[in-house]
Amino acid sequence: MKYHLAVFTTAAVAFFLRLPLRAVVSAAALLRAVVLGLSLYERNRDGYATISYKRGVSREFSTTPALDKAAIRRTLSYGKVLMSVADVKLGLLAGRLPYAWFGKGPQRLAIFPGLADATWDVTSRKWNLLEHYRRFTDEFTVYIVSRKRHLPSGCTTRDMAADYAAAFEQEIGPAVVMGISLGGCIAQHFAADYPQYVQRLVIGCAAVRPGAEGRKIPERWLALARQNRWREFYFDIAKVTIQEFHHTFYQLLIPLLRTRPADPKDFLMALEASVAHDGTEALGRIQAPTLVIGGSEDIFFPPALLRETAQRIRHATLRLIDGGQHAAYELRKDEFESAVMDFLHAHDSAALPASVPLAA
Repeated sequence: MKYHLAVFTTAAVAFFLRLPLRAVVSAAALLRAVVLGLSLYERNRDGYATISYKRGVSREFSTTPALDKAAIRRTLSYGKVLMSVADVKLGLLAGRLPYAWFGKGPQRLAIFPGLADATWDVTSRKWNLLEHYRRFTDEFTVYIVSRKRHLPSGCTTRDMAADYAAAFEQEIGPAVVMGISLGGCIAQHFAADYPQYVQRLVIGCAAVRPGAEGRKIPERWLALARQNRWREFYFDIAKVTIQEFHHTFYQLLIPLLRTRPADPKDFLMALEASVAHDGTEALGRIQAPTLVIGGSEDIFFPPALLRETAQRIRHATLRLIDGGQHAAYELRKDEFESAVMDFLHAHDSAALPASVPLAA
């Protein structure tokens, strides 16, 4: 809890000084990394562990079983992120889609983010992208592509897929496509309508359509958002989707930092599109090997719908994370990413070389 307190303190001070949101988040992240590093140094100095800073990974640990190896690896990775953040390149694809790209792998991995992208696109989150997707960077050049800003009324997940197609045509080319939550809904239409750009497909924490409960909750969020009740809105999201909500850090930080989206209309359009999503017709046209992965306790896209999604796709594999909820890609990150990498390796022969020319 020491680094939670440090982050909260920094964020609160910056907030009351009326600093920009990006400055608040960046300052909080920097202090968190410093506190974690100092904590690790203290433990190492006292003989609890031996660390190889050159390699950025842990060596053997001497005596204390209470010292969590995974926590140390995470601590070291925060330092690597801060040192490598300049490697994250930002820009616009097709003149309208904010994107970030990084990594040195020979294959391309394009990630379609979830609902929160309507609030802060990837260009405002440069500081944590490497940490979040580092596992893919040795084998892939990673593209994280936001949806366009100023979505028109009535915009659907299929319309969003069409926007992505222009970016693939001009810049990315054939790639592995991974969509998360709302991004997974969009990816269904993208793979069906533009198969020439999809080598392998990962539909993460998304399904052919939301479940009954999965529609009721976003409708409640829509009502709060339309009334500009953003603090209540984010508290409600936290209670539903964030397992750690009961920690004081999250209860206090969320209303301070997340008062309203940069463009409330975009958020409403994206939320409405997720509620209305129906990929029934599209799934049967998906040609690429596909992994459907989600939590066994996801209230938005429950297991029955995940199974139906996989059954409707010709070459699909289903992976349920036992006990995982909708945020399994965050809260069960290691398990989620391991399943994705196992799938991609198993279907590696299906990937096209990165130099394959775009289809006409």
